[in-house]
Amino acid sequence: MHDYRLSDLLDMSLIQRLADSNFRASGIPMSVIDAIDTSVLVRAGWTDICTHFHRANPLSRQRCMESDASMYAKLASGEAYRYRCKNGMWHFAIPIIVSRRHLGTMFLTQFLFEGEVPEREYFIGQAQEFGYDLDAYLTAMDKVPVFSVEKVEYILAYDKALVRFVSGLAEQSLSVIETKKSLEERTEELQRAHDELEMKVKVRTAALAESNEMLLAEISERKRAEEKLRELSERDPLTMIYNRRKLFELLGIEVEKAKRYQRPLSLIMLDLDHFKQINDNYGHNIGDVVLKSTTGIIESVIRKVDIFARYGGEEFIILSPETNISGALVLAEKIRAAIEQHPFPAAGRVTISAGVAELADKDSGAGFIEKADNALYIAKKNGRNRVENSMEPGGS
Repeated sequence: MHDYRLSDLLDMSLIQRLADSNFRASGIPMSVIDAIDTSVLVRAGWTDICTHFHRANPLSRQRCMESDASMYAKLASGEAYRYRCKNGMWHFAIPIIVSRRHLGTMFLTQFLFEGEVPEREYFIGQAQEFGYDLDAYLTAMDKVPVFSVEKVEYILAYDKALVRFVSGLAEQSLSVIETKKSLEERTEELQRAHDELEMKVKVRTAALAESNEMLLAEISERKRAEEKLRELSERDPLTMIYNRRKLFELLGIEVEKAKRYQRPLSLIMLDLDHFKQINDNYGHNIGDVVLKSTTGIIESVIRKVDIFARYGGEEFIILSPETNISGALVLAEKIRAAIEQHPFPAAGRVTISAGVAELADKDSGAGFIEKADNALYIAKKNGRNRVENSMEPGGS
């Protein structure tokens, strides 16, 4: 075999189309690198963190090169090698072997595994070390795709088959080239062999494209199913608003964001007054109707950016970003008045009590809820059907 490179044996525009199709189907960035000079032959779906930062800066780019170089000796024919580069991204490398020569490497690249806690301090340190714009860099990091181990293994199995397909195409192309050199005087016969090979390539390419479309449809269906399951796991089954578990997840995010950017954040805790009497007098079915109707009333008053969740039983919580204590008190009073004025034919008059709190720098998520809960207690103690402020005398 002469010193051919992968780009000598394959139409790289065809491989680029396959890569683009593969990225659309799987969502994982990929590339094909020349094994001889490490030039990038094909890339699809590369992330901003790599194109705008890691590979744009000479020092961090050197880390990319060192990481790639360190894994080449570890590649075995047909085997994928997983490694985390010096810039913190996960990659899989699959060698493309042609006539027992390593001519190229396919990378599944620039992603994180689901369940990993992003080492933000590490990335902040990198931004400082290389002079990146910190906010833009962290925004790019937050856009890095995240996959479960199971999904990566599923995609990896498919891409191993894709590498075998590419290697097979290169082997066939090499065969054509060698045949041309040895049979230059048999032009017509060689042309027929070339035409037959081209037809085989077209047929196999068409089959692969069809397979990609099927994979895309299957992944889309799985995404829909996963999204439905995720939504059900986050929602209260009666009212279909967020449940307690999802509330605490979003609370942690909003508290961190409010403290980082010094923005106001308020929390309203609501409780239906004498709800046990409704259940005792009219039955739990009517109680459920009251809970669902109350949910609808509250949703009609709050903003789209407000986070609304069932805290438990007849208790609800509203988390209001970019809202100080004064704005939260106005919102809570609107909700209280709307429920008091709403007719509940099966249950009679229904009212709520509310406690309102604004986040302070010293507050944890749990402490934030406790402040609103203490204000709610004062509202109950002072006669119900009222709104109390945690900052008022008697609040905590």
